[in-house]
Amino acid sequence: MNELNTYREKIVNAGLKVTNQRVLILSILEHISHPSADDILQEFRNRNRNVSIGTVYNTLEAFVEKRLIRKLETEGGVVRYELTPDSHFHLYSREDERVEDYFDDELLALIRDHIESKGIKDFTVDEIRLQFIGSFTDK
Repeated sequence: MNELNTYREKIVNAGLKVTNQRVLILSILEHISHPSADDILQEFRNRNRNVSIGTVYNTLEAFVEKRLIRKLETEGGVVRYELTPDSHFHLYSREDERVEDYFDDELLALIRDHIESKGIKDFTVDEIRLQFIGSFTDK
């Protein structure tokens, strides 16, 4: 199955109508790390495709609601988006607003085990989000 058909299938499975804009947004999210809505809009323009900023925001919100993607808010207040992959954390650089994925199954298990050991009444953890804030030294 080709990439575009995979995106179409994800959209249908989420109970949404398939549109060219929605397919393209998923494609952009697959190929650009943690883009903002403005980054996605710029990528449409780079591909000589027209779309309104409202369509981009509405599509992103629908995708978040259906759990096709995740929304990340950086310390600087910039909202970025990513496809919902395996559980992971984020490394965020204040200097350049760079966001990198950080996968650590051991840390994830430690956090889950710790929360479960506390026996918090009437609460179930669905997802853990953790963002490390610092700076990258690879300039």
